[in-house]
Amino acid sequence: MDRARRMSELAAAIERLYEAFANEPKPRQVSTCPCCLSPEEAQVLLNTPLRELSSDQLSSYGSSVLLTVGGVEDFRYFFPRLLDISIHESGWWPDREIVVSKLRLGEWQTWEDGQREAVIGVIREAFRNELPQAAADAGNIDAWLCGLALADADVTPFLAMLAEPENEEALFEYYLLNSAKITKGKLQNAFWGGNRDAQRPIVAWLTSGPIQEIVERIQRSKYGGR
Repeated sequence: MDRARRMSELAAAIERLYEAFANEPKPRQVSTCPCCLSPEEAQVLLNTPLRELSSDQLSSYGSSVLLTVGGVEDFRYFFPRLLDISIHESGWWPDREIVVSKLRLGEWQTWEDGQREAVIGVIREAFRNELPQAAADAGNIDAWLCGLALADADVTPFLAMLAEPENEEALFEYYLLNSAKITKGKLQNAFWGGNRDAQRPIVAWLTSGPIQEIVERIQRSKYGGR
């Protein structure tokens, strides 16, 4: 799939995301914490149209929501914009792992089917869009996989995408990124926070026979017999 088509499908998935949450009411207030989000910052969030909220305006809320700030209802309202920004600004704080993993705290398994499908759909297209770059730097796809697993989402379709023949270089880089800890049953990303249960399916996949065969074949082609 060429880049133009990938970008078009990602844009369409983002539109479906906003549409799926269009009936979520704007919160009348957002609970705040003096150290994390001031009342003035919360008021900016409430006074600004959702799709016009900037990364700077949402940074404090996004990192603290469902911990010391806000609740499930306002999180559901703001989540499409949080995810939209995460997709387009990979260096934004909060990191993608934080934004996506908050789905579990937001009780997303109880959300409407269309909302859950839209969330997974847009992350799938963002993941697909970044696979070509992952052949040189697997950090972004690593972030998506970590966040999804911590949110108790099914990562199997994403791993299957990573194992497709055209993505084998990305798979190899993802394996190398985690290789130092795989033998200990762990993954590299610091956001796992010791959650071995969430890591387990990905570790099992990376150490499975078919994936090891791909890794070893690419390693031989790059480094000869080493």
